[in-house]
Amino acid sequence: MGACKRLLSGDFSNLGAMRFPFIIIAMSALVLVSCKLPWQSSDPTLARVGDTELKLSEMEDLYDWDSLSLDERVDKVEAWVTKQTVYEQALALDVDKKASVHRLLEDARKKIVLDAYFSMLTDTIRISESEIETYYAEHPDVFAFAKEAYSVALLEFAGPKECLRYYHAALKKPAIGIPKTDSLVTKVTVFDSVSAIPFDCPAVDLKDLSIGKPTPPKACKTAFKSVLLLSKSEAGTVRPFSEVHSMAKTLALGEKRKAFISKFKTEAKKGQVIFTYPEEIAKSSKDLL
Repeated sequence: MGACKRLLSGDFSNLGAMRFPFIIIAMSALVLVSCKLPWQSSDPTLARVGDTELKLSEMEDLYDWDSLSLDERVDKVEAWVTKQTVYEQALALDVDKKASVHRLLEDARKKIVLDAYFSMLTDTIRISESEIETYYAEHPDVFAFAKEAYSVALLEFAGPKECLRYYHAALKKPAIGIPKTDSLVTKVTVFDSVSAIPFDCPAVDLKDLSIGKPTPPKACKTAFKSVLLLSKSEAGTVRPFSEVHSMAKTLALGEKRKAFISKFKTEAKKGQVIFTYPEEIAKSSKDLL
């Protein structure tokens, strides 16, 4: 409220460092907005260029307005003022009425309206679990590995003796699944579906690993570590449904909406009076000269 009182009393002493008059005016307006004065509109005007006003609601639609600092708000408003000023100069020169520009504007308007219409039509479309499973089964190539993929576990040991005990035991009896932490293994980090080792130490070639058999322990910076191959998938192998469920759901829903829109377009034309002129379509531009 202190800023509001200073502003209303005409005290601009703290704004002396501002370079541009616009910034002073914009900051004044923004402070007034935050003061919530009795006569203030619920959707106040932040700036005006000619007869065009910038409302607070417009900025709230574009940005998380309340989270912006005062300087950030001023920058946003100033950017709008600059854009609107140049835009109005262009309108004064009838740039928007040029044939090429007018066509682009109409095309953009149609696209925006159609996108909003199709979104409205398809927002209520839902997809069942069986439809997701069907899409997954009918599109195996979409969910296949493009190249060999490996799932590995990076094991960290309590010390040099512990890592050797684990390593020799695993050579006699290969590990099954992801090892649990215990007095020997203090940490297990799993990396799924990788094509190369995503860490520096130990440095190993995934192609040389055998499932269930850890690599010889190596002293890394923080601990003795070993790599354990959990599984390997050849290129072209389809990923398990559980791993790609979210992806399959998104794609299946998109396919269902696409099919709906295609059918809707066909049905829409049936109720519309439409004329096409094949003889004109067949003519070349030279025929019109």
